[in-house]
Amino acid sequence: WDIGSLNVGETQYLNITAISNALGEIINDVDVTSKEYDWNKTNNHDDSMIDVKPVVDLQITKTVDNPTPKYGQKVKWIITVTNKGPNKANNVIVYETIPEGLTFLKSNGMYDGKSWNVGNLNIGESKELQIICKVTSTGEITNHANVKSDEYDPDLTNNDANKSIIVPPASDLSITKIASKYDYKVGDVIEYRIEVVNNGPDTARNIKVKEILDDLLKIKSFKVSMGKFNKFALTWTIDSLGYGESAILYIKAIATGAGIVKNKVSVTSDTFDYDLSNNNDYAIVNVTEKPVDDPFNSKNNPNMNLDNGHENILEKHPTGNPFWNLVLVLVFSIIFFDGSISKKR
Repeated sequence: WDIGSLNVGETQYLNITAISNALGEIINDVDVTSKEYDWNKTNNHDDSMIDVKPVVDLQITKTVDNPTPKYGQKVKWIITVTNKGPNKANNVIVYETIPEGLTFLKSNGMYDGKSWNVGNLNIGESKELQIICKVTSTGEITNHANVKSDEYDPDLTNNDANKSIIVPPASDLSITKIASKYDYKVGDVIEYRIEVVNNGPDTARNIKVKEILDDLLKIKSFKVSMGKFNKFALTWTIDSLGYGESAILYIKAIATGAGIVKNKVSVTSDTFDYDLSNNNDYAIVNVTEKPVDDPFNSKNNPNMNLDNGHENILEKHPTGNPFWNLVLVLVFSIIFFDGSISKKR
């Protein structure tokens, strides 16, 4: 630094900005001289020391295999961490907490559900973590991750990663169908009770219940607690059913023939149903013929003689009492035969 000349008491300054290209303690020395005689050279030298710490630029990215999963499905999050240098990164940790609406299932790294212990990253090195979760709610779910290390990171703009998924509405509709009893006769009225329940988590919309009526049944009447029932199309429609709500359809049908009658029913809606195992049901009843009247059956014909299976002739006479008629016959017979014997004697 060529200052030129300095008057008595005059001061000049030089500011130098430098970039360190080494780590650890660095000492910077400076000396001053002039053409004039300097009788005190103890203050012609000075130095300053700096301790250069490692610097790294960590970068984190996050992706998901399905940005619009359905309720109950699995999603895979992929987190990638890269050390862009200029130094080695030590004790790198990614803080990743599974948000509400997701249930942690498994991962391929040292992840405990809250943080991922990446370890050390050399300059330019990258590591990847895959996390598999189950979707347990609907709507927008945002997953946040942040990365840190022991080294100073001057650029924090790439140390955070956020990724969201959009889960459409879902509801689990279940349907049950029961008959008032099992045994019926031809001509009897069979009453069915059909109930639809929404197990959530969201409102089910545009619900349709299809009633598959057996050929041996003929609808007599119906009643619904909600919605409309078309007896010609055998379809029950409900505009919406909230979480935990239920609706009931009562159907009365006449049994027109004998046999085992299996009556089926199914339910669907425009809202995604993640469990279809309970969307169908049926009820079975046994319809038999009515007993036919038998003229030789004493229960159906009170005039039947139980001893010989033929009609009791005595009971056929409308006049007099059959018992006294029999007594009169016997009396006349005794008199007649007794008189005859007396004459012979």
